[in-house]
Amino acid sequence: MKTIASLAVAAVFACASVAYAQHVVTLTQQDIAGLVGAACGQAPSAKGVHVHRNEAGNMLYIVSAGQSEALIYGSQQACNPLAAETLDLWRNAANGAVTAQLANRYEGKRLLVGDNPDGISGKAFDVSDGGQYMVVSHGDVSSVSPVDRPYIRTIELQMDARRIFMRSDGGLLVVGSNKAANRLEAVPVNLQGGTAVAGAPIAVPGVPAGVLVMDYNPRSNELLLGGVDASGTTSLAISNLSTGQARLVDNAKPGAVTALFISDNGLYARLTGQQAPAGSGMAAQPAGQSQGAQQHRSLNPLTWFGRK
Repeated sequence: MKTIASLAVAAVFACASVAYAQHVVTLTQQDIAGLVGAACGQAPSAKGVHVHRNEAGNMLYIVSAGQSEALIYGSQQACNPLAAETLDLWRNAANGAVTAQLANRYEGKRLLVGDNPDGISGKAFDVSDGGQYMVVSHGDVSSVSPVDRPYIRTIELQMDARRIFMRSDGGLLVVGSNKAANRLEAVPVNLQGGTAVAGAPIAVPGVPAGVLVMDYNPRSNELLLGGVDASGTTSLAISNLSTGQARLVDNAKPGAVTALFISDNGLYARLTGQQAPAGSGMAAQPAGQSQGAQQHRSLNPLTWFGRK
């Protein structure tokens, strides 16, 4: 697999993730186009765009399918060209190297990991923000594997998984749909001496199968979700897995198509044009509380952008 990490990328990824506050940043299609244009001098790819953050929350990498990767920092940017078949990619937190790529192969999408050119088939794919673990959905069953041993299924889960995150205790959190129960679920996975043990699924209250999972804050154990509320209005919500409480994101931009937790004040200022709110980050709040918290409203499945 071709590695395109630069020294600048490696330096940023190698920075320790200190106890920054986590702030929600929302981006519109126009915002994304502006960031890609500033870094790469061209419009985002019509084939699809994926916005990722690094584990420390101080850099975005925006993948324009088959075209380019825009690296966005608080005060600088860089651009890497991509092969025409590359649809998405994920980076390692330790050194910034590309650990996995989603590519068009054999008339379908394959996850390319390591030196095997054939890749892994599946319905949906995700890699943890640290680049160490991957999840592949095969429909109603999903498998979790270490990236350095991609063909060994460490554990299988009875769900249509779409996202995988690292928890603050070193374990994993796999999030996806339980279609039989029509609900979104999060499954904690504990890693013990090379084995993986799944905990009981956590049903996300009021959230049915299909709602988009945008990000996860391990410090507060909160999911960032996107969907359409009962009135048909696009809404972003934060759901706390520890308390079962949820609140709407009250600073979402009209027309936002993605949202992330950002911990770096410089990157926050660049993405929003504002200074990060003092003392109002997600990590600084007691579980289930926030400034300007709103009453939770149920979300319906998201159909207007991104993965479902």
